[in-house]
Amino acid sequence: MPLSKKDLSDIANEFATSKGEQVDDKAAIPNVQEQVDKKNEQAARLYILYNDAHIERVTPYETERRWLDGTTYTTITKPQIETFAPDTGKATYFYPVSWTKSSAQLQPNGNGNPQTSSSNSEQAVLQATLDNNGLIASVLLLLNGQSTGAPSRTLDLAYSPGSPTLTFTTSHSFAIGNLLWVSGSGTSALVRVTATTSLTVDITEIIAPASTISIGGTAASNVAGFTNTERQNLTSALYQRILTELTNRISTAAGLYNTALTNQLAQLNINIDAPTQITAAKTSISTAKTAYTTWSTAPATGVGGRWTDTVLGNFTTSYNSRNSGIAARVGQITTALGSVSQDAEGNYSGNGNYLQRFKCLNFLINTANGPLQQAFSLTAAKGNFEQKVINNADKLATFSNLVRYAGLTKDPVGNTITVDGASQFAPGDAVLLCGKDLPSTECTISSISGTSVVLSITVPKEFTKAAKSGIIKRV
Repeated sequence: MPLSKKDLSDIANEFATSKGEQVDDKAAIPNVQEQVDKKNEQAARLYILYNDAHIERVTPYETERRWLDGTTYTTITKPQIETFAPDTGKATYFYPVSWTKSSAQLQPNGNGNPQTSSSNSEQAVLQATLDNNGLIASVLLLLNGQSTGAPSRTLDLAYSPGSPTLTFTTSHSFAIGNLLWVSGSGTSALVRVTATTSLTVDITEIIAPASTISIGGTAASNVAGFTNTERQNLTSALYQRILTELTNRISTAAGLYNTALTNQLAQLNINIDAPTQITAAKTSISTAKTAYTTWSTAPATGVGGRWTDTVLGNFTTSYNSRNSGIAARVGQITTALGSVSQDAEGNYSGNGNYLQRFKCLNFLINTANGPLQQAFSLTAAKGNFEQKVINNADKLATFSNLVRYAGLTKDPVGNTITVDGASQFAPGDAVLLCGKDLPSTECTISSISGTSVVLSITVPKEFTKAAKSGIIKRV
């Protein structure tokens, strides 16, 4: 069915509307981009504040504590700050769907809550159990052994590495939790009692024997520590394997202890807060590291060896002092970091570095005036304008398969109109003069000169540029 006069009039109105929107949208794009650039520049300036609060102040304290007592933290990442939901235009991590307030929602790790505990921190290395190669427990055993009063017993069955049970020839008085020194067949082992019957004990191995200990071997729980002479020469008639393994494990634990001290010192050197406390903490750590170095560089054996009374005693005094000071330093860090709390309305309060960090975070993404949030919304708006330009171009191209249209660029004078697409027409063409909310008028083109078109009628005064007037014809 050919296009009717009404069809042509409606198409002309849509043509005029789409072309106008296209022009407006194209003009809006650079303006919106300018606003995006300004907001990104503002965000960059606020990131200076945030990075100072987070990287320069909070992170060194958190890292120092990780090496002090093993408390580790899940940090706030940049992707968490800058990931915005396209449906809400909000930072998804800090504005979940359930959160409708303007201020960012305080997340659990936003306050630096501990997430895990490291096993090679200073406190962990010092205070771990003997079974876990704790430095203090291992040195105490080396020096003092274990006093229980329980008499030793003879093995009635051979004990091989990994065996879960020891069996004796006569009843025993070993208690659950006791350590047993097991010796015989040229080797020894250190085990802990986990369960008992009159003639047996279930065990967990701390130091396994090098080979099977035959029937007739001895298990003892009332054992003195290794003597200074034994430690000086690193030799023991009954318990050589225990002495060798124990001193090796102490050396390993001491190395981990020194690593924890080194890493704390590195963090203290970049921590910019509380200089008096930091100076004291650095002095304490430097003293401890000096004691470790003195001990670790001493000869392994001999009169001045690292396992002898004086040298080992000085090292023991040093780390015992550090162990007692860990809690004090943790308290200082906790105070410096502070805390943040938030009520159901989004109002937040607190103190310390965590509060300052959250303020800076909120400046960045606050839904009322955060530049990152605004930049995201403006970028989305720019994308909408760009898509509208594309859609209108496609629409105009589709209409152009059906009709030819030219819109007025000036108000008409008499029977002459000035249009933006005169080259699509020719003298003699029958056209429809259309305008928004105006009755269309049929006429003929008399002549064309550049952008000027002379019609066969005097153009009614209602047809103006403002009325989105134009001429249209069927293809």
